[in-house]
Amino acid sequence: MNVRLINPFLSSTITVFEQMFQVQPMPGEVHLDERAHTHRWDISAVMVLTGNAIGVVAIRLTRVLTDKLLTRS
Repeated sequence: MNVRLINPFLSSTITVFEQMFQVQPMPGEVHLDERAHTHRWDISAVMVLTGNAIGVVAIRLTRVLTDKLLTRS
């Protein structure tokens, strides 16, 4: 995993949350998720990387958190 590729997505996502929801999200540990079939996430945004780098960046939220964020927007 190349952080030079991941960091722009992370920075942009943080900026969107700050501007749209007036919250300051803190990134957790970045990791490869081998447990895709046993997740607890209700809503996901998936970005696919192609070209020189191939991979997927996913932002996953629970329904409760999503509802709270939507009341702030």
